[in-house]
Amino acid sequence: RAEAEAAAAERAAAQWANDGDDLHVREQEEQAERVRLEREALQARLEEEKRRQAEAEAAAREAVEGIRREKEEMQARLAAAEETRKRMEEDLARISKQPQQKSAACCIS
Repeated sequence: RAEAEAAAAERAAAQWANDGDDLHVREQEEQAERVRLEREALQARLEEEKRRQAEAEAAAREAVEGIRREKEEMQARLAAAEETRKRMEEDLARISKQPQQKSAACCIS
C-alpha cells in the first residue's frame, strides 16, 4: 500500500510539474502574442507616420514650387515694368529734344 501511495504521489507530482510546465508554456505563448500585437501596432503607427511625413514633404515641395513660380512671374513683371519705364524715359527725352511748336496764339499777336 505504501508503494501504491508513493507511486500515486509521484504521479501527482509529475502531473503537477506537467501542469506547471503547461501553465508556463501558456504564459509564454500569451506573452508572445502580446509582443506580436504590440509589434503590429507599432508597425502600423510607423507606417502611418511615414505616410504623414511623405504627405508633408510633398506639400512642402509643392509650396516651394509655387513660391518659385510666383518669384519667376514677379521677376517677369518687374522686367516688363523696367522696359516700360525705359521706353517712357526715352520717349520723354526724345520729346524734350524736339523744338517747341509755337502756338497759334503767339503768331496772332
